Amino acid sequence: MAASLDFPEYQDIKAHLIKVATIFFESDQSVLGVLPISQKSLKEFNRSLQLIEVKLPSWFSNNANFNSILIPSELVTGEVKWHDVDWWSAAFVLLECWHERLWEGDFGPIHSYSTKLKNWDKRAWDIPIVNQIFLFLNAWNHKLRGGIVEKIPSVPSKITLTFDLDAVQKSTMHSIKYCLFLSFNVARSFFYGNLNVVFGSIKALTRYMKDFRNRNLCNEFLGYLEKLENSSNMRINVFVKLKKNNKKINIYDPTYTLENEFIKILPYLVKSKIEFGLHSSAVTYQNYELVQEQKIQLESRIGKKIISNRTHWLRFSWLNSWDMLDSNNFIYDETLMFNDRPGFRNSASLRWNPWSQKESKTLNILANPSILMDSHLYLYGRYDDKKRNEVIRNYFEINSMYGGNASVVWHPHTLSLAYGWNTGFNEVLQNLGNIK
Repeated sequence: MAASLDFPEYQDIKAHLIKVATIFFESDQSVLGVLPISQKSLKEFNRSLQLIEVKLPSWFSNNANFNSILIPSELVTGEVKWHDVDWWSAAFVLLECWHERLWEGDFGPIHSYSTKLKNWDKRAWDIPIVNQIFLFLNAWNHKLRGGIVEKIPSVPSKITLTFDLDAVQKSTMHSIKYCLFLSFNVARSFFYGNLNVVFGSIKALTRYMKDFRNRNLCNEFLGYLEKLENSSNMRINVFVKLKKNNKKINIYDPTYTLENEFIKILPYLVKSKIEFGLHSSAVTYQNYELVQEQKIQLESRIGKKIISNRTHWLRFSWLNSWDMLDSNNFIYDETLMFNDRPGFRNSASLRWNPWSQKESKTLNILANPSILMDSHLYLYGRYDDKKRNEVIRNYFEINSMYGGNASVVWHPHTLSLAYGWNTGFNEVLQNLGNIK
């Protein structure tokens, strides 16, 4: 069993999730609170998340694109029947990643590496299960009130394209890290016999070395912004260099500053009307003063209030990060994602006010999960161009199928000639244009 962590009172769980459902459906969902859902007392949890499949009733599955839902194994005793499931607790455990919070209590934050979670049921990351639960509960309520299930409207999906400005110009450390990663990919792919990726990685390494003397990494991105007609579903998160670098993790942080490199591209960003967010330093994930300082510095430079954040290198703590950002008056945070794989880290694709385990209450900040990043496609995943485009389309389709609201991350410097990650970017743009 995992370390103890006080599970919220049942009435608090229901109130929390009804608020989440209200945001998801964009209408008051307090009526869901009267559904005859069986309550289960949860006091002990497994060390790792395991899921059990629950078959849904035919009146729903005959009219939906899914006929079962995966729920945490702790909620199952004996024969599994849908009307005996504690759907509120199931949604809460998944949405708030209760097993991951317990894991952090035992071993410390995983930050963003799924491989640190041992013996995990990875199906939890493949689809937004919490979205499924809400869609099912809404249909159940509709049926109990005499409605026709076939006429339940679908929930529109949304993807926000976010740019994390990690590099404006090449630096020695930046080049070393990228070339080492590509070299590792060559060796790894050769070991697994994936020759297409071997040759692709060698080609990428050759391209970078050929363009090695060209220090500027943002010309192609700025050219894209000049042609951009609508930036309403886009945001760029800007890094603020610390005055006092922590040498222990300095390899993580970009080297550009707001006073020099960034100031040169700022007019292009302002002209594009793209929204600004903070790409707070990796050391700030649980440091109130540092993230406050960076927020103030960026606001001073761009002359606008900053309300959104994504922490650099996706460094994140369930215990501290959102509480700290909430107290710094951020409205949105999009840090929640895995660095080493795409997917739905908290089995959800929706915007919600997360639960504070410190305060045992719902926070004011809105968290929005991110489900796909360029480095998933070009560095961590062993993909050729065809497979890469299939992965992009798959996550957009899944997100659309369940009315998801999530972010996709791209880094401006990867559109440069040195990187050439344009094929994947164009596929993302095409899928963005297909969202209805």
